[in-house]
Amino acid sequence: MSNPSDKDFHQMASIEELERSLAELRSAVRASNSLLKAVASSYLYPTLSLILGAASILYCLWARAAAMDPASRGPGFWSWIFLAVVIASAGFGKIFFTSRLASRHGGRGFCSLMTAIYGGKTGSLVSGSIAAMIGGVAFLIHIGHPWYIVPLMAIYAGLASHAMDMLIDLPEYRVLGWASLLAGMVSLFFIETDPYLWTAIVTAAVFVVFGAVGLVRAFVRGNIR
Repeated sequence: MSNPSDKDFHQMASIEELERSLAELRSAVRASNSLLKAVASSYLYPTLSLILGAASILYCLWARAAAMDPASRGPGFWSWIFLAVVIASAGFGKIFFTSRLASRHGGRGFCSLMTAIYGGKTGSLVSGSIAAMIGGVAFLIHIGHPWYIVPLMAIYAGLASHAMDMLIDLPEYRVLGWASLLAGMVSLFFIETDPYLWTAIVTAAVFVVFGAVGLVRAFVRGNIR
């Protein structure tokens, strides 16, 4: 039997190196998904979602009543400022709690979690999606139909939720994906006939559904004590 040649040794070394690289890649993916799932499993996200959803729905219903009142001029400038403050506060709260949760589960904070979600080639997909969303929003404003932004955002949220469910396998993202897609597609046909009402419906489908399912899941798994 002939001895292995140098070429055979090089091939064996290349295969072993490939196996090590694949093992390291699998470990990195498992670690990233574990961090994502540990953070996303917290009851804080659903709680924030419920608070934001309830505030947005109440605002939409109040604005609808004001717009339908002949004696009223409709929602004023400061009411929109109030809604913006509520949304911004929810966003900052999410970043704060995310940083705390990521640090508690072995991450380095908010940046480590964002890297786990959007790092590598995923960043190109997310960047392209954001660019498409910005272009769509600009187009709708340009043609004078800004209310269609609401169903557009709902459809995008639904697709993003399905993508997140593939990464971390949590039921609230699965339910959110279908609820957002359904609300977004249905509201396309009615949003301009009663914009505030349908914005409230879409908000309920996106934020309230996610919050309710997330809190039920957290309670069942014992994350709420």
